[in-house]
Amino acid sequence: MIDRRSSAPTGRRAQLRPGQHPRQIAEYRRQLRIRLTTIAMTLLAVLMIALVPLLERGDGNPTTEAQSAETSAEPHEQLDWSDTSALPPLDTDLDLTLHSTDDPSSIWAVVNKARPLTPIDWQPDDLDTVAVSVNGDGERMRRDAAAALHDMDAAAQRELGQGIQILSGFRSYQRQQALYGAYERRDGQAAADRYSSRPGHSEHQTGLACDIAETQPPCELCNEFAQSGLGTWLQQNSWRFGFVQRYETGQEQTTGYMEEAWHYRYVGVPLASWMRQHDVHTLEKVFGLPDAPDYTNP
Repeated sequence: MIDRRSSAPTGRRAQLRPGQHPRQIAEYRRQLRIRLTTIAMTLLAVLMIALVPLLERGDGNPTTEAQSAETSAEPHEQLDWSDTSALPPLDTDLDLTLHSTDDPSSIWAVVNKARPLTPIDWQPDDLDTVAVSVNGDGERMRRDAAAALHDMDAAAQRELGQGIQILSGFRSYQRQQALYGAYERRDGQAAADRYSSRPGHSEHQTGLACDIAETQPPCELCNEFAQSGLGTWLQQNSWRFGFVQRYETGQEQTTGYMEEAWHYRYVGVPLASWMRQHDVHTLEKVFGLPDAPDYTNP
């Protein structure tokens, strides 16, 4: 019979023998687990302290070094446009005849209500799927434009903490025909002409234009986007990647379309930065082309 009042000798752990009370066995196991846990945590702390210098240097770990270099790399400088000293020097020597404004394959092609694509059903042969934060429908753009939008998305993630969602990229003549037809039947021709291009007159058909939004927008294709964090960031930084907002507020008489805060057009960094520096807001004004408020063939 076990004496419940007996205890282990002072200063030494009781030795367990067959027949001991189960509670004593359980208590022994509990104390053993506590000791083992304490030893493990102590060893882990010592190991972490020893590894800190190595982790800071990335010594002996090529992956760590590569990640560190990638994180610290800033290929696009963030500029404060409120400080005029931060502006790059004016490129007064930019040759505005360098690329055609008529050739549909040109990155400076100007397409509007008075300037349809020629041929009218033209489409690019270098379309790539755009790799941005959100591209749910697999939207495509021309190769250089897609690469630039990818870079702009990466910069927005670094500098703003959120990426870009592409809602629409390249559209074929047939796709634009179906869209415009649906808008015309719903709202009438006059209303549809203010916000949608007739087939053959759409920048989307060039593969150089995109409709974009936040990754979780409160609304899609709405001008409130201009006041959002991403919308504001794009207005200040899209030129760094060769994009311009094509249809700004107050420019409908020139471009033919109401404001579209979400519609960005790739023209390349030289022209985008030139437009920013010279405070020119439409491609029509850049190249001295006539305003295009209406279609020449109603």
